[in-house]
Amino acid sequence: MKSTIDRTEILQHALIGFQLQRKRIDQQIADLQRELNGNAPQVEQQAQPQQEKPKRRLSARGRANIIRATKERWRRARAAGRKRLG
Repeated sequence: MKSTIDRTEILQHALIGFQLQRKRIDQQIADLQRELNGNAPQVEQQAQPQQEKPKRRLSARGRANIIRATKERWRRARAAGRKRLG
């Protein structure tokens, strides 16, 4: 009789435990969806990876406008004697 359990057997038991947990969670999700009368999104839809939106680029002109507006705000704040804009 073996006194130690080999790694494969431990992993098999862990897998069985996780499968039981998953089955229980899937049942709870189904119960909640029935309670919501089918208004909840399906799990399969949520599991799909969402496509990344392309990065929004700021043009040089837009960047210059933001810089100009920021400097103008600071100029007005300093003229009013403030050390902070907030």
